[in-house]
Amino acid sequence: MKRKKVLVMVAAGFAFIAGAVTPAFAEHIPATPSGVFELSNHARVFLRADDWNPMVSLEWRFEGEELEIGTRSLTLGTYYRVHRNVKVGAFYRLQAGARHDDDWVKDDAMMWEWQDASDRYEHLLILDVTPRFLLEFLPGENWVLYLKNRYIYNTFNDHHVLQTRPSLTYFHLVDREPLLNVTAAFDTYFSLNFGETAVYRFYPYVNVLYHLSPLIKIDASFAPETVVWSTSQDAIDDGPYTVRYRPYVFGLGVIFYVDL
Repeated sequence: MKRKKVLVMVAAGFAFIAGAVTPAFAEHIPATPSGVFELSNHARVFLRADDWNPMVSLEWRFEGEELEIGTRSLTLGTYYRVHRNVKVGAFYRLQAGARHDDDWVKDDAMMWEWQDASDRYEHLLILDVTPRFLLEFLPGENWVLYLKNRYIYNTFNDHHVLQTRPSLTYFHLVDREPLLNVTAAFDTYFSLNFGETAVYRFYPYVNVLYHLSPLIKIDASFAPETVVWSTSQDAIDDGPYTVRYRPYVFGLGVIFYVDL
């Protein structure tokens, strides 16, 4: 009986210590609420000139529980068709508001917070290879499989990223003209030289694109996204962590095509 009482007291003591220590230990770990709804928007212009497709893309995103303006970017570049079923591309992107692992910092009052990156501009270089395959054996015959592969280099922090996106698109035609595209895809971002996980961002998504006219398209998408945050430079001495942020992202956009 005495032994049982001693064990209960020891267990209670450990529980008290854990309750006192855990909150302090957890202070250096970012809080990442799940189930947050965010909104991503884009406006793109594609020029069509034989095998060349120059592009200008504006993107902006409302993020977090307060839906504040977050990442914004301007992308310039071009696709080139090297084969009937293969396009390659090269792009430059100027972005602001992007958040990275090391943006989780301790301020002058020794409190943890995300560093404000809203006015920090970063330069990215992008190379793209996208083969596509017509899957005539599927019902309806108008199915196309895309295998997008992108290499992304961020000059701000020397981050190297490999992005992969297999996607399957069904083209609904009316009088042999496309009216509606429905796409299911899976985007994965691989870290090549940073973080503590090989994959730091991934999400499946569905997209519906409506051909308003031959020159104007509008689209909407939905994605349950996962972003992985690894130990920041400021938090190294407090202990490693890996946390996941899981928002639901709705996308709305418009795409213009201009024939040259």
